[in-house]
Amino acid sequence: MSGMNLDQDLETRINPEKNRQFAPEEFGRRLIQLKEFAIHHWPRKNGLRISVVGTNGKGSVSHYLSSLLLSSGIQTGVYSSPHLEHYSERIQIEGKSGQTDLNHAYLALRSSFMDWDADLWHSLSYFELLTLLAIELFQASSIPVQIYEAGLGGRLDASGLCDPDIVIVTRIALDHTKLLGNTREAIFQEKLGIAGKSARYIFLMEERYENLARNLLERAGHEDPSANSKEKAVPAQVHCFEAGGSARQNYLQENFAFAKWILTQLADPLMSSQIQDAGSSPSLRLLKEKIQSFRFSDVPAPPGRMLDYRGYGIRWMYDSGHNPASLFTVLKSFSTPPLLVLGILPDRYYAHFLRVARWLGVSVIFCIERPGLADIPEEVRYYSLEDSREAETYGTPGLATGELSESTASKNPVPGTEADGHFPSRVKPSVYRLSASLSASQLRKTLLDCAHSKQYGHSRNASKDKKQSVQTEEEVTILFTGSYRIYDLFLEILGGDIVHA
Repeated sequence: MSGMNLDQDLETRINPEKNRQFAPEEFGRRLIQLKEFAIHHWPRKNGLRISVVGTNGKGSVSHYLSSLLLSSGIQTGVYSSPHLEHYSERIQIEGKSGQTDLNHAYLALRSSFMDWDADLWHSLSYFELLTLLAIELFQASSIPVQIYEAGLGGRLDASGLCDPDIVIVTRIALDHTKLLGNTREAIFQEKLGIAGKSARYIFLMEERYENLARNLLERAGHEDPSANSKEKAVPAQVHCFEAGGSARQNYLQENFAFAKWILTQLADPLMSSQIQDAGSSPSLRLLKEKIQSFRFSDVPAPPGRMLDYRGYGIRWMYDSGHNPASLFTVLKSFSTPPLLVLGILPDRYYAHFLRVARWLGVSVIFCIERPGLADIPEEVRYYSLEDSREAETYGTPGLATGELSESTASKNPVPGTEADGHFPSRVKPSVYRLSASLSASQLRKTLLDCAHSKQYGHSRNASKDKKQSVQTEEEVTILFTGSYRIYDLFLEILGGDIVHA
């Protein structure tokens, strides 16, 4: 690997994001060695380091934190994952990625590893290498605020090598249960495990975990042999966010409000002075007044989230949400269910997504056949406009009105569902597969034919409240979601005849 450049090196690395084969025990053993390297290679932090963990919302919260800080004049670096088009998107300074800077950081990091432990360098995974590159680049550039989005979990996640001063926990849902635990509390514990001795503040999006967080932090302090040192004299403080807004508030609006609230808390004179006493923070005292003036509409949307286009007479949307809970959150923001196009990761199951879609009244669903995506259930047939009225539907066995599998979002998707105007659908959705042999133009024609068909018009009207008026064809929405792996296909299908809505 010594003669490789960064692009070539990454191609040789084990990549669990791609093969979906996660090995937590192996990660844990290597993480111990990497922590020793980090202490040796970066003996002193030169910026405020923030870890963002959680099941859903990590990427958008990181994006809004960075955008607000940059708009307030504070230089910020962000490490996030996955990327949509190129790995360099993951590591950004002041909202921009620089391949040249990454290459320099790569050479410096490789040289240090070869002197420290060449075998450890060769064993690094794709994600671990990029994580170390982010720390190396931010440290070398003396970035005042550094934001690190976790990849999976927290306790064994490589992003914890940043040794965070602040830990932010977004929403928790049942995801990666084989690795993280079968309950939300167990998953929360794994996520919060990223908080080490340097953590001064913990910000929770969900108040329900406050007592658990305090108990876990207290227990960690007692079990830490250095807990009586001056370094641990001030325990991490837990702060909880209480979400507001309308029932149909876009989930990005809530994540923006959470990020804004965090920065408002950090700008408090007492808190900012305590952070500066730690010796790793820029001045945050002037941040509060600037932050208060920013509105959701002032900040660009995160990459790959609720992308909104108009083309071919209808509305097209894409969201990179990758689990049933995120699908629930996205669908909940629609007043009328969209025509849904799903392409999910190979370690996921369509039945879990279909239960959520059915609950929220989605009447027509397309599943994408493509390499790198999950297998589609055999019961799902190919779509044909001619026989669409006779097409089979793929039901979810055992699903009755008012019932939702625990493996989707929750037993009852969210408290107060009925009050929000969302009711469990009694009609099974029509589910079709989109053949891998179809070109982008053929896929577009198929979707447009369905969107304009009488079958879809009748099913959409049946799912709406009687008081709602019938929407026009121009208001039909086709939503692509399920994973970042269908983003390129979404753009290909849209072609050039699109405008941002």
